[in-house]
Amino acid sequence: MKIKDERGFTGVDVAIATVVIIVFLGLITGLFYNLASTSARVERKTRATNLAIEIIEALKVTNFNDLVSTEENQMTIEELNNLASKEISIPNGYSYKILIEDYQNGGVVKTLKVEITYKQGKNNENVMIETLVKNI
Repeated sequence: MKIKDERGFTGVDVAIATVVIIVFLGLITGLFYNLASTSARVERKTRATNLAIEIIEALKVTNFNDLVSTEENQMTIEELNNLASKEISIPNGYSYKILIEDYQNGGVVKTLKVEITYKQGKNNENVMIETLVKNI
């Protein structure tokens, strides 16, 4: 009994190998794209969160009597920097709202709200941090 000697590749072998490589490369490319877009989204949200925390911390160290209610006009970064002796800057692509409200009629407690808005793809995303401060 003589077994046929098989040498080299057939057309079917090459076609199957090509399909497997194309599918594998497509999956890997999709994985890297998702990883890069998720990383960019997390980085922008982290930057917005850190900026909001920095503004809240600057508001907390200012004199309580300087925290005037901003029902009609929101506080600007320039005003905050002057009050807190800080140098906070807003990066390009980010916008902010700083709101100060009396928590109760007595004026002993105030609500500080900071909202950072940024563009993520075609959508506007935002991070909002709110805290209370008390006059001691």
